[in-house]
Amino acid sequence: MRVRIPGFTGAFSIRRQLIVGVALVQLLLMSILVIDLTARQRSFLTERAKERVLFQVNALATSSLPLVIVDDVEGLTEIVDAFSRDRTIRYAMLTDTDGKVLSHSDHTKTGQQLEDAKSLEVMKSSSGPQLLFQSPSTVQATAPITVRGRIIGWAWLGIDRSGDQQYLDYVTRAGLIYTLCAVVLGTVFAIALGNTITRPLRSLLLGAKRLSRDRLDLPVPVTSNNEVGVVARAFNTAMERLSQQREALKNEIAERKRAEEALQRANASLARSNQELEQFAYACSHDLQEPLRTVKNFTSLLGRRYKTKLGNEADEFIGYIVDGAERMETLIRDLLAYSRAGRSDKEAALVDCQRALKTALSNLRGATESSGASVTSDELPRIMADDVEMVQIFQNLIGNAIKYRGERTPNVHVTASKIDGAWLFEVRDNGLGIPAQAHEQIFGVFKRLHGRELPGSGIGLATCARIVARRGGRIWVESEVGVGSKFKFTMPEASPAASEQAALVQS
Repeated sequence: MRVRIPGFTGAFSIRRQLIVGVALVQLLLMSILVIDLTARQRSFLTERAKERVLFQVNALATSSLPLVIVDDVEGLTEIVDAFSRDRTIRYAMLTDTDGKVLSHSDHTKTGQQLEDAKSLEVMKSSSGPQLLFQSPSTVQATAPITVRGRIIGWAWLGIDRSGDQQYLDYVTRAGLIYTLCAVVLGTVFAIALGNTITRPLRSLLLGAKRLSRDRLDLPVPVTSNNEVGVVARAFNTAMERLSQQREALKNEIAERKRAEEALQRANASLARSNQELEQFAYACSHDLQEPLRTVKNFTSLLGRRYKTKLGNEADEFIGYIVDGAERMETLIRDLLAYSRAGRSDKEAALVDCQRALKTALSNLRGATESSGASVTSDELPRIMADDVEMVQIFQNLIGNAIKYRGERTPNVHVTASKIDGAWLFEVRDNGLGIPAQAHEQIFGVFKRLHGRELPGSGIGLATCARIVARRGGRIWVESEVGVGSKFKFTMPEASPAASEQAALVQS
């Protein structure tokens, strides 16, 4: 039974993202397969039609050779008619070296003179069989009729390719049907997997919603004995204890001091419950990765052990499953990093931003070297912040500048200036640029402008925004498409006493 949480629509739930993600991946991969298969079939049929028309026109020239030598027009007509009985042949024709039609599948054209420039130009050459014209509907060829190296006439042949187009239409329809089946099966699989993964989390969210409304009479359903079940039992215990404490307060309202102490204990219990809930969210994020890792590992093992034994199509499907599991694992890992952003247990301390930038560039060394990126900076200040979070901000912004660089070599410059008691940082690049209507939405979770054309999960900028907001600053972008972007964010200025103390420590 699916748990429904009042006030929670699930528009951005992990379950819905999993279902939509798997369906889209299946649709994309099957569409690529159908397009590639159709293109290969079209190329194969075209080449086969060319080979066939060249073979048949050469056969026509060879079979008509003795009759052309003796000028047997009736015999030539019989040969042309024999070739014309093949329904795929549009026309067959024999001419002399001057372009006079000796015999034609359309008897009304016998005795006429060829006048088109292409045919006259071909008859002037001394080459062998060659193509005259090709299109999706027909292919035409000609071959010389030779005796001891001397051309005494020409054979002409045209083949109808309408049957090839009908076959291509059939292949395309079959591919679309297979695509629909793959998307439906993938969606059913994602729904089943999503229900298994997210049901315990939804139960706990339901308990949190009741807790926020002071409804402590209904416990959270315990559906498993793993870490999720342990946390759910602890949550229920805390809710029951809180309910008992509040009942005791009603009975002892006359004793103000005791009531205040009981209320403090209740608040402390509530704080512990919230802390346990947050710890559960982290644990659940880790648990989400485990079944995905199992799917990926066993699917990879299946692919290695039975490669080529189940067929090429099965090998492709196994690859699709492994690829989808790896992307989902990356998504969950990035979501966990986003949930932790700005929640550092360390108090704000004096951070050398120049050193933080250097660390970020060290982490991005592979990307900068492979892209030839140039990253420069002015002298950066020391501010009150968290050194790990500052490295995250610089690494995400510079990494995006390198990733979305277009055809140009990335040039990134980092500056900082003091404004209104805070530091304004700017990361400027010469990348693809961002449309004006997307300047706000790119800082949201999963908001990406380039779909799956470029790697990433759409969480990097959201993480930066969360860190900056929790430090009391703000972040925004100024950009022009095709020119580049300027990402700007503010951070509080370090107090003179903190700067002096840091200088003493470093000395």
